[in-house]
Formats: sequence, C-alpha cells, structure tokens
Amino acid sequence: MARTHLFPGEEPIIVSRQHIVGFIPELFSGVVLGIIAVGIAVLIPQNIIVAGVNVGSIIRILMLLGILADILYVAIKYFEWRSITFELTTHRVMFSSGVFSRTTESIALDRIQNIRVHQSFRARLVDAGNIEIESAGRDGSEVLHLIRDPQGFVSAVMQAGERFSTSGGHPTDVQEKPLLFPTALPPDHPQSTGGL
Repeated sequence: MARTHLFPGEEPIIVSRQHIVGFIPELFSGVVLGIIAVGIAVLIPQNIIVAGVNVGSIIRILMLLGILADILYVAIKYFEWRSITFELTTHRVMFSSGVFSRTTESIALDRIQNIRVHQSFRARLVDAGNIEIESAGRDGSEVLHLIRDPQGFVSAVMQAGERFSTSGGHPTDVQEKPLLFPTALPPDHPQSTGGL
C-alpha cells in the first residue's frame, strides 16, 4: 500500500486504532433501540382501525423504518470508529478520522513537550487509554482517545523522538535500534514479529 501522506524519507513505525471500547456504547444504544422497536412492532395488534384507517399497520411500518434507521445508524458509527487511526512515523505523530471527509492532524516529534497517559480502571482491564500530547506552538493539548496499548505507543513515541533529536531531524541516518514493543509494528515493517 502506497503511503502518499508521508514526507520523503519518512517511515511508518506504528499504526494503531481506537480500541473497540470506543464503539461499544454506540453498539449498545443501537441494539437497545432495535429491541424496543421490534417489541413495539410485535406487540401492536395489526387490526387497530381508527376512522377507517388501519393504525396498527401504519405503526408497524413506522417501527420497521425505525429498525432500518437504527441499523444504518450503527453501521455509520462503526465506520466512523474504524476510520480513527493513530500513526507514529519517524518524523511525527498523526491522528486521522472521518469516513466521507477525512481530517488528519499531526505533531512533529521535535515539537512534543509532554505526554500523559490516562487509563480508567475499566480501560486498564482491556489495555486502552487516552494519550494527551502537549506540543510547542499549540494552545492546549491533543488527545488520542481510547488508543490500544497506550503505554506501548508512548514508549515508541519517546524512542522515535530520541532518534529524531539525535539524528538532527534525519532519523533514517541513525543506525536502527530495536524497538521495545515490536509487536505493535505493522506486519510489513522490517522489525515486525508478524503481529504476535
């Protein structure tokens, strides 16, 4: 796969996605609304006639349309969740989102001033968390929400930042040191263990 969004000499290190726990609330609400709509459609008698109009059939049709809208809602939320990516390269950290229109932001490794990881108890159980990155020249900080293995990602960012600073902005000129978290590498990366 061609990576046209990378600068010349820039190489990907890690590509990660938001953890599934970022999608579960949307899935849960969609399933609950679907069950309610199915229950109403099943429980409403078919032959409710009001002023010569079969209201029961109209309600069933509306509930079926509601179920279809619910399925569409969950599908859209799924694709929105799948579109969220976090990428570490030899030059920067990038985060992208969007299905139809895509938004990509990046922070150069030499601009990063501070990184914080926040993991709630539930997020720690599934190895997810938020990474807050403060950088020079920006007001506030950028948050990577519910990223998988946040500690591993931060360690890789710190290692890449060290390589970037010791190489004078040309990290490919520095002899490669093995990463501490090789399982987080893309499968086609030379240091990858094949996703073990």
